[in-house]
Amino acid sequence: MTQTGRLRSAAPLLTRLAAALPLGYALVASGVSALAGILAHMGMARADAVVLMAMLGFLLYLAWLVWVFAARSLRVIYAVLVLGYGAARLAEGWLSSPGG
Repeated sequence: MTQTGRLRSAAPLLTRLAAALPLGYALVASGVSALAGILAHMGMARADAVVLMAMLGFLLYLAWLVWVFAARSLRVIYAVLVLGYGAARLAEGWLSSPGG
């Protein structure tokens, strides 16, 4: 097998690893931050919201890792990644606005 053939056969695994590890971490970290802010905004003590979401973040990241390698389509993985990250950033922006 040529060098190009090996790289081409490894590409799906490498893209899943990229989606699972660094991009998944960014997604979960952003989601945890947004959810902690939402819980604090709803009346939970800020420290309690942060601790709760920090603990749940480990489970969310584990679920993300399992799902990325179980999903059939890379398009679905990256669509969920982009939409989820965008939703989390919008929630963080809304919470940090003066009226939020």
